Amino acid sequence: MLHYPLYGGIPVRASMAAEPNRFVHARFILAAASRYAIEEVKLAERSAPDREKFVFRALPYSFFAVAGLRMALEYAAHEVQETFLPGTERESTFPICKDLHSFESVMGSRFPGLKDVHPDVYKALLEMQPFSPNGYPSLGILNDLWHHSKHTDLTGTMTHELELTLDDPNTGKRETIRKYFIAYGDGKPLVELLETCVKDVDKVISTLEDLVGRAPPSTSPSSN
Repeated sequence: MLHYPLYGGIPVRASMAAEPNRFVHARFILAAASRYAIEEVKLAERSAPDREKFVFRALPYSFFAVAGLRMALEYAAHEVQETFLPGTERESTFPICKDLHSFESVMGSRFPGLKDVHPDVYKALLEMQPFSPNGYPSLGILNDLWHHSKHTDLTGTMTHELELTLDDPNTGKRETIRKYFIAYGDGKPLVELLETCVKDVDKVISTLEDLVGRAPPSTSPSSN
């Protein structure tokens, strides 16, 4: 895969770089979520002196990371719609569904006719779904976090505290320190889940970008 350093060195497929489209912006947002927001959460985990300061710093950046990942998918979905269903007046969205029935309903509403005119694109979106055998379960978690954080808070997450006793190598004295982290669901650190989401969203964008790149000229997206 060829890449072109665009937008501060964020990799963008070379074939798309001459005329930036929404995939460029999707990758820019994805990189911002990964390199900025998630790193800030990690920094808070390493250095926050107490729970209050940790929550004050880590939760907002967790929100930013979740929103950025979802936004990157939305940009990619819009490019897919403009490429394969030009002139469609329906508002696009990247489908993340819990079962086949929900997927078919969303696709019929947001991508009407795609299954008939571009079955390969429809199949690709289906195979990405959390319920598909080779899909991305992390997208289901991302969707839950997105809907909760959009309306209430990061429901399903809890701030955990670890108390560690360490020996100071210089003085030989024992020191007790506290570390904090955000966990989701069964206790898995939220940062780990978000990093998995970053990798999977990147794979989704690459797959859709390949499909758009192979689209015949008659279905090329209009100028953005």
